[in-house]
Amino acid sequence: MLVIGESAAAAHWQLGRYARKTNPVLSKRTDIIWLQNYAAPAVATAASVPIMLTRKPVLQGNDTAWPERSIVNTYREAGFETHWISNQLTAGMHDLMISTFAQEAEFVRWVSLGGYQHASALDEHLLPHLDAALNTGAPEQSFVMHTMGSHFRYTDRIPNTARHFSAR
Repeated sequence: MLVIGESAAAAHWQLGRYARKTNPVLSKRTDIIWLQNYAAPAVATAASVPIMLTRKPVLQGNDTAWPERSIVNTYREAGFETHWISNQLTAGMHDLMISTFAQEAEFVRWVSLGGYQHASALDEHLLPHLDAALNTGAPEQSFVMHTMGSHFRYTDRIPNTARHFSAR
């Protein structure tokens, strides 16, 4: 499973040894693998995702075209049942290249059609789709979970029950 999407700076996460309790619920879990010293290859999703999913060189990160198919297709060719479950848009100014990679999966689910500049589906709304996919009985599966993450107003991305900090 590959979880991709917008994220906050790792240096500001309690999981990453930040002094403030910025993620108190996640910090209690023991099944999370925190990747230290990892950085996105570009600051924009449209450039980062192709680099993460293919062998596209970082120096060409701003190019929109890349002839190589992604790791999604590699898993599919290897016989895995492939899933792309997204909380981002299917098409838009920043989404077209990423949607191309999504279409390489056998099963594609677009959970939110609300956009990233307004409150829309929460990333936790991806989980029922993941649960359903896990129950297909396929012996080997591959997943890309494309989260909305911390796009724009973070308060639009978390349920009221999980708000530990007030918006300013």
